[in-house]
Amino acid sequence: MSPKLQDELKAIKEPVFQPGKLAVGLVFSTFLLLVFWSWSFLELSLSEVGLGFSRTGSFLARLWPGEYSNSETLLSLGFETFVMATVGTTLGLILGLGFAFLAANNTGFSKWISAVARFVIVFFRSIPDLVLAVVLVALVGIGPAAGALALGLGSIGMVGRVSTHALEDSKINPVLALRSLGAGRSQVLVSGFIPQITPALIALFLYRLDINFRAASLMGLVGAGGIGILLKINLGTLNYQAAFAVIVFIFVTVGLLELLSINLRRLLLGNRSAAGRRFFEVWFVRLVLVAFGLILAFGTLSYGANLLTAFSRFEVFVQIATQFVSPDFFTRFDLIAEGLLETIAISSVGTFLGMFVGIPIGFLAAKNMALGKVPYFLARGFLVIKRGFPTLIIALIFVSAIGLGPMAGILAMTIGTGGALAKFIADSLEEAPMKPVQAIASNGASRFQQIAAGILPQVSPSLIGHIAYSLDMNIRYAAVLGIVGAGGIGTVVLASMKSLDYQTTSASILVLLALLVVVDRTSSFIRRKLK
Repeated sequence: MSPKLQDELKAIKEPVFQPGKLAVGLVFSTFLLLVFWSWSFLELSLSEVGLGFSRTGSFLARLWPGEYSNSETLLSLGFETFVMATVGTTLGLILGLGFAFLAANNTGFSKWISAVARFVIVFFRSIPDLVLAVVLVALVGIGPAAGALALGLGSIGMVGRVSTHALEDSKINPVLALRSLGAGRSQVLVSGFIPQITPALIALFLYRLDINFRAASLMGLVGAGGIGILLKINLGTLNYQAAFAVIVFIFVTVGLLELLSINLRRLLLGNRSAAGRRFFEVWFVRLVLVAFGLILAFGTLSYGANLLTAFSRFEVFVQIATQFVSPDFFTRFDLIAEGLLETIAISSVGTFLGMFVGIPIGFLAAKNMALGKVPYFLARGFLVIKRGFPTLIIALIFVSAIGLGPMAGILAMTIGTGGALAKFIADSLEEAPMKPVQAIASNGASRFQQIAAGILPQVSPSLIGHIAYSLDMNIRYAAVLGIVGAGGIGTVVLASMKSLDYQTTSASILVLLALLVVVDRTSSFIRRKLK
């Protein structure tokens, strides 16, 4: 039987009704209905959105060129931010790896221990770092120690999940050999598993350090140390040019740290052996590792002393902790419900508007779709610039430009989603086979027809998956937008913390956690069905 006939028979036998695709279609339709509801709930209008962008453009013009006379404070707080990120990432790697050992199904722990460990990993993966920082500032006091601890606990989710998968994918023969020689569980873990997952751990540490530095730059917004406090003070006192200097410093530092991370990964995990590396490459790695060690030691000693001082107020700590573990869902039910609905509405509209930014830029940023060198470099430039600015800083700029409220959050989400979605789409387009496009083009099809008939059918499943993932991430971002005055349940969290109403804070966080778990499961279902 010819291959062509086999394909035709397969197409005939393929069932018309496909539950997976129907479910995805229903979810996407639900998303569109959610957008319409959100638009009505927030009482939005297109003119209001346009006016918000216009006012922000005028505001940005007032920031230029920035005021850099306070460079010593910038460098000092920048160093503090990096120390926080280093200590937090190391702590997160240790804790995450520990829970991964307990959670993995091939490390010999009982099923109930693995279940508890997996729950802890999911729990910390679901809570935004800044929410953890708000709680820890209340528990251990203002300062970078709370920020480092928040980054460490916030890293457990990613580190634990990736490490669990790496452990479960490890080769079993070295482990069995050690067990046959009578090695204990700790010896098996150290000698059997760790050597196999070390490359993954190095890559994970560097990647998480990059993420945590971006997060650490925002910790000062809630009193948890770092350069964010300077940004908050300058914006609060209308010293906009000094605030712009802080934003530029964060952008440049994030870029430099990313370059450092890329080069370290290349040198530590590249194909060349240590003997094949050049002299300066070896010394570069050694100097960086020594610098990391010194920074880690400094941060550990400094923050450890601060934490011991904080925990010396044991009675206050127990009193606050007791309120956190006894959430009150009823006294402020209306306030929590409104904050939760506002969070859903902001993230839904922000994701929807972000599609209109991300999809065209994604097409322009793909090498095989580019309409010319200038549009391509402009699109790529937008992606690079967006990557250097955390969404919360963008939200803070919009709040300063147009005032408090959900509109600032929506506009920040639009830019943030546009950048992330454009990157995903560009990558998907560059991986798409071009033969169908070439066949259509050979028949005289226009550029639009080539994209509509040759590209969109190939990338539509991944596009829907990217949108679902963007909504998932945006709800996490929307949860903390209220901390900078951009609406959502973060407003309830921050207000209840300031009024020492920790039971309402705890209830708000638990409600948010439940929402994030539902969204995460829905997003995972959609991506699984689209594979």
